[in-house]
Amino acid sequence: MALLLAACGGSDGPTTVTRTVAATPQPPIRSGMTRGANVTAYSADALTQPAASQALATLKATGATEIVLPVLWFQDSKTSTELQPDPLETPSDASLLSIARTAKAQGFTVGFAPHINVRDGTFRGEIAPRSRASWFASYAVMVDHYAELAAKADAEMLVVGSELVSMSPDTTAWRTLIADVKTRYDGPLTYAANWVQEAEKVGFWDALDFVGVDAYMPLTPDDPTPTVAQLQAAWSPWITRMQALNAKTGKPVLLTEVGYTSRDGTAQAPATEGTGPIDQSAQANAYEGAFRALGQLGWMSGMLIWDWSADERQSPGDYSPQGKRAQTVLSRWYGGEVLPAAEQPGAR
Repeated sequence: MALLLAACGGSDGPTTVTRTVAATPQPPIRSGMTRGANVTAYSADALTQPAASQALATLKATGATEIVLPVLWFQDSKTSTELQPDPLETPSDASLLSIARTAKAQGFTVGFAPHINVRDGTFRGEIAPRSRASWFASYAVMVDHYAELAAKADAEMLVVGSELVSMSPDTTAWRTLIADVKTRYDGPLTYAANWVQEAEKVGFWDALDFVGVDAYMPLTPDDPTPTVAQLQAAWSPWITRMQALNAKTGKPVLLTEVGYTSRDGTAQAPATEGTGPIDQSAQANAYEGAFRALGQLGWMSGMLIWDWSADERQSPGDYSPQGKRAQTVLSRWYGGEVLPAAEQPGAR
């Protein structure tokens, strides 16, 4: 994400549509690719509420087949060595097991993704704990807990870390943690690197099943209103580097997060919500370009969009495609239900 996990906020003003979403017929993404989303909630019991089940049903209608459930723990400051759940913001174990059962009943596969946030506002990729050994010991408590919960939920994937750029060079510590996780959970594992740049430096991909990339790399840094063709072409250098990672590691590449806000300029800096005018077509075109560039690559395992809200916290300018034009793009590429034009999200 390259930002705090809760990508919240956004203007409550009216949607401004400045461009037309390209609708050139395209096939769904390659058969066998992950068609997924990170399903988010930021309170202890939100995942047990009716809104969460309805959010899953709406996601299922797009053709999505996988969900990942991010789970937040916190450290107080950049230098802290202790991680703790928050009784108000961390989804309870009971709620995670409940939504996992609901998702499986709807035909989804399920993954868990432990995340950390820092209360002083430090980006998780820039933490510098006073004792790295103590931090890893505390972090292992968190990951082991969700490894055991993943096993209990019969989950199909566990993400052992997300965007911990300053900590991922400690390869021996990660190998120890991963080996311990494997005694508790025997399903597929990945780590969610912050952009391709971190993924290229990770030294423990051989201990995992996928090369995970949170893909918020800038696409058109000098152009706030690119065309779909420009967006598709902008993926080319990143594709070259990800394919090289696949060749080096022998592991398929999974975009553990890929997301865009519904604002002008979202492709300039996808990692930030930005302050551009609300524009659903900017988000929809960014997804269209990504799917055109990535959707048929044989060495790519698939992608998990960021994010799909399970607690009704989405807003007009945020990352969620729910009820926006990007939801129609998602449905077309995931092979789901595409509504008539007059009934599509964002239609006027």
